[in-house]
Amino acid sequence: MLGEQLLRIPALRRRLVKRGTQPGRAVIDNAHLYILPSRQGLLFAVVLLVMLIGSINYSNNMGFMFTFLLGSLALVSILHSYRNLKGITLRAGRNRPVFAGEYAKILVHVDNPGRMARHLLTLTCENERRAVSQIATQQHETVQFLLRADQRGWRVPGRIKIESTWPLGLFRAWSWVELNSRCLVYPRQEPHPPLPPPETGESEHGARQGEGMEDFAGLRGFRHGDPLRHVAWKAVARGQPLLVKQFSGTGGGSAWFVWDELPGLDTGQRLSRLCRWVVDADREGIEYGVKMPAHTFAPDSGELHRHQVLQYLALFELHDRGMAD
Repeated sequence: MLGEQLLRIPALRRRLVKRGTQPGRAVIDNAHLYILPSRQGLLFAVVLLVMLIGSINYSNNMGFMFTFLLGSLALVSILHSYRNLKGITLRAGRNRPVFAGEYAKILVHVDNPGRMARHLLTLTCENERRAVSQIATQQHETVQFLLRADQRGWRVPGRIKIESTWPLGLFRAWSWVELNSRCLVYPRQEPHPPLPPPETGESEHGARQGEGMEDFAGLRGFRHGDPLRHVAWKAVARGQPLLVKQFSGTGGGSAWFVWDELPGLDTGQRLSRLCRWVVDADREGIEYGVKMPAHTFAPDSGELHRHQVLQYLALFELHDRGMAD
């Protein structure tokens, strides 16, 4: 389309695309709101022209009146189409991380701060279209785009097009918005990885006293990052503070996943295998540590530890290793 081609020109893109003045937020204003006749509007204009020519040819006063009445309605609809979009605020939502090969769920909140309802809105992002039938006064709607995430790292959705043909469908008002929105993409998980090498599968320090996985040893206060399955929910139901079950024994030894002990694999394959080991260890409730060339994660467990390790793997680059494959 002509609009897409124009946006490829940097100077025009800076002029046509509304960038958020605040992080993850943009308000549609007069300078970035455009309106043109739709296909139905062009056909309607042709019909009006034919009616006008016929009225002039036959000196038909009723024809003149009907033609001007329809023309006036079309002109008034321009104002309503324009006001339907003006002042709408788009905010970037919080996007949950996904793994490479999955779909990134990009959330966009559409706010209506005005004193009139907004109707028949359509949002488009990378050929994904989402329709919003109505947003009441002082209310908002959340739109979710499913975008393919094939590469690890940050998935940036880019510009979003919001448009509407309300109320009569004769004119199309639209605006381009670029939000500071992104979704973290973890590395792709290796489907069937081998088990970690035996020398890295056991802890160098053994199990930490009071936090093994065999025998119940009592309760302690909840710490951020503790697995939720270890929370003493029955105690919480009785009104007690958030407590975590402790276990003793040697069954809870820490696993070590070491980058340098994956010979014969390139960067992507190593990241894929480490990613799968981390996910499996977290699922089994095993404490694990990860040794990368430039950073070491001490053995731990829980959602926070899992996210920190997977985020590091997602943003890992060749120059971060300080060595070649």
